[in-house]
Amino acid sequence: KERLRKLEDSIQRWESRKTELEAIMAKEDFYRRDDVRDRTAEYGELQRSLASTYAEWDRVNSEISAYSGEGKSVIR
Repeated sequence: KERLRKLEDSIQRWESRKTELEAIMAKEDFYRRDDVRDRTAEYGELQRSLASTYAEWDRVNSEISAYSGEGKSVIR
């Protein structure tokens, strides 16, 4: 269960940063900024990290549920 909590913490942190980046990228002048490549690269990395972490979260949660009969966590 500790692993699940750590995954949920990471997911929440990364989702928050992803939301911040989306707000930055939605601004009219974003593509004229000097850091456009860095921000879009960071955004892509966040998407990949989130996808793999959600997959691991599903796997760990399924294992916990199988062993303990408990339901899913509150994330999602």
